[in-house]
This record gives sequence, C-alpha cells and structure tokens, in this order.
Amino acid sequence: MATAAVVNKPISHDFTVSEVRDGSRGPDAIEFEGHYWMLNGVPSPPEKIWNTANPGDTIRLSGTGNRWGVFYNKIELVK
Repeated sequence: MATAAVVNKPISHDFTVSEVRDGSRGPDAIEFEGHYWMLNGVPSPPEKIWNTANPGDTIRLSGTGNRWGVFYNKIELVK
C-alpha cells in the first residue's frame, strides 16, 4: 500500500467476496478471497452494500492507487 500512496492515479480494482461478516468478531466487514488478513476486505462498508453482498459477488473499489492497491472513495457491488 505504500507504493499506492506514492505512485497514485485514478484506478479501480474488482474483488470477489468470500464472506460478509457481522459485528460478532469485530466490525461489520466484507472480506475478499485470496488476500492477507490485514488487507482482506472493507471494514464497516456502507449499509446498502453490506446488506446485499453475498459470497461470490464482485465488489469494485475505485479511487487512487496503482496495481498493488487502492485508496477507495467509491465502492459498488457488481452482480
């Protein structure tokens, strides 16, 4: 993510949802397949996205960054 902060441009990344987690083990979160435990999803996602996302769905994060990461300012569910 450090390189995403230094070398940034408008970008979007698509991620496959592995789990939609409720607040019983931490904050509500949408977790992604194949990512490290600290960088594996979106904590406290917008309620509209959190309520409709399911495992196997695609989440698109758009913002600034590079191929290694994105600082997102837009999140959308791609069914």
